[in-house]
Amino acid sequence: MARLIILTITVIIFLQGCASYKQKNQSIGQFDFHKIKKSDSIFYSKYEVTNIQYKSFLKSVMDGDSSNYSELKINNLGWIEEYRFSFNKPMARNYHAHIAFDNYPVVNISFDAALKYCDWLNIIDETEKYYYRLPTQSEFLFLVKTVNIKYDSDNIMDYDQCDFNFNLKFEGNYTIDGGMFTVLANEEVHAYLGRRANMEKYKQNKAGIMHIIGNVSEMLDNANYTGGNWDSLPSEVLSIKKYTKPLPTLGFRIVKVLK
Repeated sequence: MARLIILTITVIIFLQGCASYKQKNQSIGQFDFHKIKKSDSIFYSKYEVTNIQYKSFLKSVMDGDSSNYSELKINNLGWIEEYRFSFNKPMARNYHAHIAFDNYPVVNISFDAALKYCDWLNIIDETEKYYYRLPTQSEFLFLVKTVNIKYDSDNIMDYDQCDFNFNLKFEGNYTIDGGMFTVLANEEVHAYLGRRANMEKYKQNKAGIMHIIGNVSEMLDNANYTGGNWDSLPSEVLSIKKYTKPLPTLGFRIVKVLK
């Protein structure tokens, strides 16, 4: 079951630090939520949180008390710091700033920033019906089970035997999936290219959720992360890692539950 909600800024108070937001009536984009089963009380975001959605959050912080902005901002240098032997200066310069990457998953942000983003959604949702948060580890691993992939094989020959394509790397051909780095997080028309770019390659799972594995690893509410990313092999997808710092391979997805 899909639920579409458009959140609007009309607020007020930002949790820790009591940073006031000026009333802006500014749309922050669409959040398309899906249930796995009709009886579920949890709704999973169809997409990973994007650059443009996160930039709307940062703008709200700047419009209010910006004293904690430095803790929430994106570390653009992560593209260079984590891949010192690659020429990633264009990614550091453009990934979070250029309109071409608006609908790509936000990366290089801290775990605390992801939590603050969820807090912000809880404040600005005037319906007051739902609570927004990061998924728990068990919730996300349950989600992973809804896709079909040979996690025990990194062989490129197994690539076409999946239910749908993943932005991972495979032995013998790292770019067969079309994603040298991240790919579009959602199905929005590409603001810069004016088309849906390469999203037809990446199909949603049967529950209507995209990039459950691959593209970017996803933060969990216990400060772990999992799911694999554009620099992961299939055999690494189920690996649970502890968050230590922002990474260009690490983003997040939100869930909502009825209050």
